Amino acid sequence: YLPFPRSGVNGKDFAPLKSIWCAKNPKDAMDSAMKNRRIPEASCSSADIDIQASFELGRAMKVRGTPAIIFPDGEIVIGYIDAKSLINKLKK
Repeated sequence: YLPFPRSGVNGKDFAPLKSIWCAKNPKDAMDSAMKNRRIPEASCSSADIDIQASFELGRAMKVRGTPAIIFPDGEIVIGYIDAKSLINKLKK
């Protein structure tokens, strides 16, 4: 799992993503964000570097949206994929 601010590191998605990445419990913070709940502002020393590097890696791998899954064979699926399809792809 890597952070990928769709609007870039200078866009509106960066600050909330940074707060999720730096939260004491990132999973809970992400769940709250997905439910449009307020996320407490958080900051940590590695967040800017981690998010920037992940964004650049994603762009280099042609990721253009989220969620994005890159399978071992190099196939990229961007957007929602139902559980049955995901399981079938993972069994390949």
